[in-house]
Amino acid sequence: MESTPISFHAVERVKTEIMYTKKIIDAATWMADDEPVDPKKYLEEACKPKCVKPLLEYQACVKRIQGDESGHKHCTGQYFDYWSCVDKCLRLFPGQDMPV
Repeated sequence: MESTPISFHAVERVKTEIMYTKKIIDAATWMADDEPVDPKKYLEEACKPKCVKPLLEYQACVKRIQGDESGHKHCTGQYFDYWSCVDKCLRLFPGQDMPV
C-alpha cells in the first residue's frame, strides 16, 4: 500500500493544532487545589478525531459480528488499529512522559 505524500502546509497546520491543544491541556493539567491531573486522557481525546477511519472500521466490524454466537469472530485487529493510531498521535505531544 503506497502512502500519499503530505504537503508542508498540512504538516504545519497539524503542528499548530497540536500546539494549541497542548496549551489547553497544560492549562487543564493543574486544577482544583493544585491537584495534578493526568493529561493522557485529555491528549487521547484530542487525538481521537484524527483517527476516525480506524474507529469507523472498528465500529463496522462490531456491527458486522454482533449476531455471532459462536464467539469465533472478533474485531481485535480493528480495535488495535484504532488505538495504535491514537498512540501514534500521542507521540506528537512533546514533553509528555507517557508510555506509548
